[in-house]
Amino acid sequence: MTDRKASTAAADLAPLHPTALTAGAWRSVGATFASLWPLWIVWSLYGAGTVYWQAAAIGQGASPRRLSYMAISSFGAAVMTGAATRAFLGGATPWWRLDARQGRFIILAGASNFLLQTPYLIPTVDRAHQTAANAGGIILLGLGQLFAVLVLAWAFIRLSLWPIGQLAEGRLMTARRSWRQMHGAFWPYLGAMILASGGPLIVTASLVYQHQINGAQWALFAQAPFAALAGLITAALGVEIYRVRVTAPDTMADVFD
Repeated sequence: MTDRKASTAAADLAPLHPTALTAGAWRSVGATFASLWPLWIVWSLYGAGTVYWQAAAIGQGASPRRLSYMAISSFGAAVMTGAATRAFLGGATPWWRLDARQGRFIILAGASNFLLQTPYLIPTVDRAHQTAANAGGIILLGLGQLFAVLVLAWAFIRLSLWPIGQLAEGRLMTARRSWRQMHGAFWPYLGAMILASGGPLIVTASLVYQHQINGAQWALFAQAPFAALAGLITAALGVEIYRVRVTAPDTMADVFD
């Protein structure tokens, strides 16, 4: 009976189409950018600072310096994402206001951001010490880290409505409800992420690579606006999914009640 009930509930969920989600996210960003441009600038400056700090802070293993970087970057990004999410949800509360709902979003999203980085705390062999003898172990370690990140990403996508719901409806959105309503959402979410924010992220990655390889300081600052734009798009995408899986079904239920 439990399996039948679960399969029935999954069948009732609205389908997620990556192209439609991408179009909706871009529309939301375009419609609100006139009021969100200050956040975009602040996010850009924050992004430049964290990437600069990352170059100095990243070392081997779970050093205090690296853990502090992870915590500040994770929860700082959650602050920015929470402000953008509130703007895309609409409503009377301004996006810059920090209240209890925003606080819960920051805690949940920041913790997810932090945990998603933990697989890379495992020490690796730097390039100067790579040899043919340890190449196999290095490859296995990299694959293990990638697998751990994918598992964590899958779990956090299933739970992604939980922090958004804190802003939209308060404590009514729970982890269990988010897990249930995001059934089958991993691949559509991933596809929409690639379509919606892939362009800005590719530019960001290429500029960060220029900084890491050549030490080009201009690249460090040039990547920041693109990374901030990708953050805005990602927040808008989360709201689009929330509308499809939560708001729209609830509206239909009200119509038929």
